[in-house]
Amino acid sequence: MSTAVNTGRKAVVRRRTKTTTQTAAAQYKIAIKYILCGALLLLGIVFMAAYSTNLQQQNNTLAARNDVLQAEIDSLNEQINDATSIEKVETIATKKYGMVQPDESNYITIRDDKKQGSSLADTIKKEAYN
Repeated sequence: MSTAVNTGRKAVVRRRTKTTTQTAAAQYKIAIKYILCGALLLLGIVFMAAYSTNLQQQNNTLAARNDVLQAEIDSLNEQINDATSIEKVETIATKKYGMVQPDESNYITIRDDKKQGSSLADTIKKEAYN
């Protein structure tokens, strides 16, 4: 478009340069888009922070439970070691069941009639390994 400007002597024609002007509605739409993107980004950041906090709390809870379980395992291992110690087993065997430590007089040798000179225990050992 061109316009005529009266300078007094002659009309001077000036040409307008084409400018890309946006209407207020177009600018409003773009602003809304940026605001919505920013709000979604902020909402995502808040969600991730809450999720991270929740995971950290669960991790702390599991670590505390692990410590309790490890203490129980250590206690049970100590009880097992106490219960299976040689002194404890010997004490129970002698007091409760009346057992004594074996000596030469407590051994009994059984001879096999089929084989002269070998004990039944030797025969069983030989048959087990064959």
